[in-house]
Amino acid sequence: MYSEREKILNKIYKDLEKIPSIYILYKLENYIECV
Repeated sequence: MYSEREKILNKIYKDLEKIPSIYILYKLENYIECV
């Protein structure tokens, strides 16, 4: 049985797999510039 936290994490990971990695890298670069 999964805990609620693991269910949420699994859902997030599945959603992330649908997003192109280029988009993630773009977001990361913007995030790093803001910090």
